[in-house]
Amino acid sequence: MGIFDRLRGKREDAAAEVSSAEAAAQVSPSLDLTEAAPTALPSTSQQQQFGKQFGVAPSEQLYNPYEGLGAALDRRDLRGPAAFKVSKQPEFLFSEEALVHKRSWSENLTYYTGMGYLAGALLGGGKGAAQALTAPVALAGVESSQRLRINQLLNTSGKMGRGAGNALGVLGLLFASFESFAGYMTNGQVPDEVNTLAAGAATGMLYRSAAMSFEFDEDFDKKLLTGSGIALASYAVAGAAAPAKLHEAYMMRTELCHEPTMRWFGLAIGNAAAHQLVISASDPNTKVLKNGLKVAGASWLVYAAHNAYLANFEFDEDFDKRLLTGSGIALGAYAVAGAAAPTALHEFCMTRTELCHEPTIRWFGLAVGNAAAHQLVISASDPNTKVLKNGLKVAGASWLVYAAHNAYLAQEQVHKADTGYASAAAQAAFGALCLWRGFSNGN
Repeated sequence: MGIFDRLRGKREDAAAEVSSAEAAAQVSPSLDLTEAAPTALPSTSQQQQFGKQFGVAPSEQLYNPYEGLGAALDRRDLRGPAAFKVSKQPEFLFSEEALVHKRSWSENLTYYTGMGYLAGALLGGGKGAAQALTAPVALAGVESSQRLRINQLLNTSGKMGRGAGNALGVLGLLFASFESFAGYMTNGQVPDEVNTLAAGAATGMLYRSAAMSFEFDEDFDKKLLTGSGIALASYAVAGAAAPAKLHEAYMMRTELCHEPTMRWFGLAIGNAAAHQLVISASDPNTKVLKNGLKVAGASWLVYAAHNAYLANFEFDEDFDKRLLTGSGIALGAYAVAGAAAPTALHEFCMTRTELCHEPTIRWFGLAVGNAAAHQLVISASDPNTKVLKNGLKVAGASWLVYAAHNAYLAQEQVHKADTGYASAAAQAAFGALCLWRGFSNGN
């Protein structure tokens, strides 16, 4: 290889290939080992139409599977079946998959938080500006001037914009976290719409829980039964008015849709919804209201079990990992609350707020955080079956201990009755699920 080749940047392997081809041509002049220059394939109308429909730019790079073997071994034309285009975009087996664009959890977190803060800043700033322009505040002893009005406009719009932006930004952050967590736990076995609705409900409850004193009294029971009736009524309207669309939204085999059966399903659900709405709206006594809630709760559990059966929900090792991850995240939430805001946690749970001892609650948060870290590390480190099952056994036993302790404190009126019994029931159910999966063998 000469010095001019080095200056021109010619590689040694390319020079070696050329020299070998020239040597072979001297031995056998009839043997042609030179390679044809790749040419661009003209994109067909079908490729252009697919690119316009799914936003995939046509690639001009050609791929020849016989490239490097020499033209003597490959006499095919590069415009023929020997060469084809290599797409620079993600390829899909079915064209419908190209229409589905999903963001990752980090993209969701950034997108929802940023959009929420931007929308809140714009809406709050606009409301503050309108308020300052329509009803300017008059200052005593100060003459109104153009400069003063501009200053008041900027202050009012900036203050309201910051508040609304922070609020909507926190809502976006919570919604993105709940939606990503629900998608990770269900692993595609539940429709995305259900995860979105669950994330929205959890976001609203968590956001408003800190701003109101929540009591599980008779008014709450009425509202709960009313909400159950409204939810059933939505199913009834969908089943009676649009049975085919409801079947296509949930079922895999759309050809098995029988519209009269779906309409009867809608009418039956509507009957149950009407009963619940009538009971909640007719000022019932405590016994009637409690019995209505029992029937409604049992019905919703039956619907949930039936949907899980139809979705072929599998309790396999992946589900066990997600269950242990969920246990670690829930314990992590307790740990953060105890370590970061011990007084607020004590006032939210306990009846006698004067007995709050912050160092003890912080130690509680650190201890629970240690257990949460162990569970998260086990679930994320690809454990074998024995380690995973043992982790679920420990997690289930811990949750049952927490549930029994909260129920005892609520009975002794140390813990608030509404939050104590509700948290005890949820912890007992979650602990039972962990123990069941810890002691079960297989699916």
